[in-house]
Amino acid sequence: MTRMQTGLSVDIYDGDTPSHRRKKIRTNPPHVLITTPDMLHAGLLAFHEAWASFFARLKYVVIDELHTYSGIFGTHVLHLFRRLNRVCAYYGSHPTYITSSATIGNPEQLASQLVNRPFHTVLENGAPAAARHFLFLNPAESPNTLAANLLRMSVLKQYRTIVFTRARVITELVYRWATQERPELRRLISSYRAGYLPEERRQIENALSSGDLLGVVSTSALELGIDIGGLDVCILVGYPGSIVNTWQRAGRVGRSGRESLIILIASKDALDQFFMKHPTQFFDRDVEAAVVDPANAYILKHHLTCAAREYPLTLSEPEYGMDGWQQAVDHLVQEGDLLQSADGDAWYAARKQPHRLVNLRTIGESWTIYEQGRQNLIGTVSGGQVYGECYDGAVYLHRGRQYLIQGRDPSKGQIQASEVDVPYYTRAKTEKETEILEELRSRPMPGFLAKLGRLKVSSQVVGFEKVRVGDQSVLSQHPLESPVQHFETVGFWLELDTHFKKDLRQHHFHHMGSIHAIEHAMKSLFPLLALSNRTDVGGICYTLHPQLRKSAIFVYDYHPGGIGLAEKGFAELDKLLEMTLHMVSRCDCDVGCPSCIHFPTCGAGNVPLDKAGSIHLLNVLTGRQTIDIASLPITELEDEPPMFADWEMEDAPDETPAPDQGPRIVVFDLETQRSAAEVGGWNKAYLGALVSGH
Repeated sequence: MTRMQTGLSVDIYDGDTPSHRRKKIRTNPPHVLITTPDMLHAGLLAFHEAWASFFARLKYVVIDELHTYSGIFGTHVLHLFRRLNRVCAYYGSHPTYITSSATIGNPEQLASQLVNRPFHTVLENGAPAAARHFLFLNPAESPNTLAANLLRMSVLKQYRTIVFTRARVITELVYRWATQERPELRRLISSYRAGYLPEERRQIENALSSGDLLGVVSTSALELGIDIGGLDVCILVGYPGSIVNTWQRAGRVGRSGRESLIILIASKDALDQFFMKHPTQFFDRDVEAAVVDPANAYILKHHLTCAAREYPLTLSEPEYGMDGWQQAVDHLVQEGDLLQSADGDAWYAARKQPHRLVNLRTIGESWTIYEQGRQNLIGTVSGGQVYGECYDGAVYLHRGRQYLIQGRDPSKGQIQASEVDVPYYTRAKTEKETEILEELRSRPMPGFLAKLGRLKVSSQVVGFEKVRVGDQSVLSQHPLESPVQHFETVGFWLELDTHFKKDLRQHHFHHMGSIHAIEHAMKSLFPLLALSNRTDVGGICYTLHPQLRKSAIFVYDYHPGGIGLAEKGFAELDKLLEMTLHMVSRCDCDVGCPSCIHFPTCGAGNVPLDKAGSIHLLNVLTGRQTIDIASLPITELEDEPPMFADWEMEDAPDETPAPDQGPRIVVFDLETQRSAAEVGGWNKAYLGALVSGH
């Protein structure tokens, strides 16, 4: 226990606190207890009887990094604080909440939603800050390769450097490339991300804080809440998805009073290129609002079982005034997770320790990855990621090492992998379907209807690609059989009557390619509307939706139950369509590229796409143009030919000797340094630059 100069005692109670220390802290609680949401959930509220004196005397709850509590995690924390309020009221205390936050668009609203209390906002900032220099780079080569080179150069010059990436696989690749040519740098540079074992993360954090490490490559896992000392250079591999997240990551450097450098390396996707072309927008743009969804039925039901275990739910619950809470209670009774009293006035938890089944960071169970034959624990992966990252044949990256996934055991939640060294990484191909469960709202738009509702999304990984690490070319494609995953969520959709299809065909545009391009571009720009990652939003389009009997574009929350993003997009759909048209029409490529209509995780491999057709259709959807329905053909249109070849799977090699067919032909395959996607299409192949052959 630490005692401050004021005489107040302070203690830390988190996942790293040894069990003997935890018992001492519970027996003799300090004046100030520093903990995490996860430990408040599983260590304090789950055993509140052992903390009775602490909760009875609790006067202040201080929440740091308020802006991080959005999306799935924020919705979990919202219910966590409602449970805290219930327990405090049970022991007769009514604590005051104090929060601190980076700049977001709705701090007062978010704080009030999270803790169910009114707030007053103080906006003054008296913190001293040294000069920060921003450098925007829009490279012709791969941003990941450039980041690895800059990290290596920076560390060799003794600058303490952090590299932020947007994906776990990129974190591992940048670390691997940065140290491949200079193996001695492995003692000075490390990777860091979710999925590492707790002891690995603590080791890396301590080495950073002490100065033993000069460089680290990380996902958002190192964005906040961890003291890693003063850093000099922050390299952002791709725009982090929001102004809020960008400033949060940039805030990792310059804390020692020295000037610092923030380098934003643009990828080819839409948001990155938007800010490369409009850099003043980055500094002038209003910050995004954080979004949570109290009515997410999946998360609500998990926390209601925990609340009922802490003490019984009753008919009068001031913390649960949101829509759907009584319906959630009734469902839990039907499922056997809650037991209703004889008089019907109270509900009790059926399980003794339901808290163990709730992960605040995800929806679903976690899986563990073991090294085959040795049973060494490699890491963990969430249930939502396992089928897209850990299918048979996938290459899983961990701290610069490659592991080949060789089997899953769903009954144990375990994955088997063996270490390999291969010149490729893998990328999944998925197929999706969307079923409309309920229409909630509708709004008329120029010439079409937009609707918001509950959806059932089904997805299946049907294959994967092996992608060469160097130039990111596809080496081979392989079929897979995997279970279909289902979840219910909230989304909006655009209903497009037959005349839209006829108009596109009359102008010689590809119908599916046009709506597919709009779906991609809308998803890419979604983070400009609300604080989110592009993985938080999903989409799918149909030339003929089986329920609507017309073409449609769907955009939905990519989390069970929804997290409020689709509702935000539906409310500002006119603005979203305007931004989409502006971005696609201003891109200087000819047929589409990652800067406008390509999407990096497209399960269909970004085919078919029709950029010109999407611009034509967006002009109609925004009211700039109208369709002369009388001039359209009356007869039904024939099916469209595909714009590109269908997905082809790699066949087993034919061992039969080929017959003698006369003179043999030698093909010399010229390889470019940059792919067609990176230079804006094959029409700009001259920018690709040849790799010399021998």
